[in-house]
Amino acid sequence: MKQERKHEPAEEDVRLVKDVDQSSLYRIAGVPVHFPFNPYASQLDMMSHMIHALNRSQNSMLESPTGSGKSLALLCAALGWRKNFTAKLRLSRINVRNVAMRYSQRTSASPQPLTEKNSTDNGSGRPDVSTKALPHIVDRILYEAANGKIPAGLDKSDLDALRDYQQNYAHIKHPPTIYFGSRTHKQVSQLVRELRDKTPYRVAMAVLGSRKQECIHPSARKASSVDEACNELRVGGKCEYLGNYRKLVADESIAPGGKNEIWDIEDIVSLGKSANACPYYASHELAKTAALVFCPYNYIVDPIVRSAVKISLDDNIVILDEAHNIEGATRDAA
Repeated sequence: MKQERKHEPAEEDVRLVKDVDQSSLYRIAGVPVHFPFNPYASQLDMMSHMIHALNRSQNSMLESPTGSGKSLALLCAALGWRKNFTAKLRLSRINVRNVAMRYSQRTSASPQPLTEKNSTDNGSGRPDVSTKALPHIVDRILYEAANGKIPAGLDKSDLDALRDYQQNYAHIKHPPTIYFGSRTHKQVSQLVRELRDKTPYRVAMAVLGSRKQECIHPSARKASSVDEACNELRVGGKCEYLGNYRKLVADESIAPGGKNEIWDIEDIVSLGKSANACPYYASHELAKTAALVFCPYNYIVDPIVRSAVKISLDDNIVILDEAHNIEGATRDAA
């Protein structure tokens, strides 16, 4: 029996294709980025500005002429940064867990050892060093060290590792999701092709489309309003495809490592027809665990749409391609 995916991005969901050409590796603003060919100066400049903004959690407005390969540069920079950030996050957590375990093994004379039942104990008699508990452990150790005394069993490098974690990673529940928006579904499809055909990155991804594009119910598709017809069928329990949508969510061909792991709306609609399963609800479910989500602007800038599809922009990355069109999108959403 296949397990359902957890509703948060996995930590190892940005990978490189096998036998990637290492000559395509560029170190930009301290981040390794694989690019499929020798980049133009404008592409290097764009990737550098973007990575600097990501490192500082800042906004950035970038301009580049049509045909200069800006979409490819944005994809490679964002995925390269996320892959690097995820590795640093994982290493920081490992270092903190190791410090916490050594701290818990100090002498029983030390006040409040981690093996006592308290907020950082998991009830097993062993210290809870889960990701959720780590911030509490770090706070306690650093509080103890605030008077300049290093706790028994630790050294200055351990405290430096804890401070780095506290400052940069303690608030992070999972690596950020990249929401990549463009003006139309046609432009979104072009972005998917760039990712699949030109970049060496492979990623847990999803494409958000409308019911009009993804519904496969024969009567709903013929209705004047596919949205209304879909809702009537769903509420009335008369859509046989809806009940099967999890078949698509669990389909190995579109999962990371599958033969169609980089997929577009047409791909998931075709799979939905074969499996008698709803592509619309499947794609929205897949977006909950994706590291990269492609969508039209309105999914990001329209608060009603954003709430309906449960997109949270907090602590995530938002890229708006062809952003000179964003004014009209925000006006429509007002």
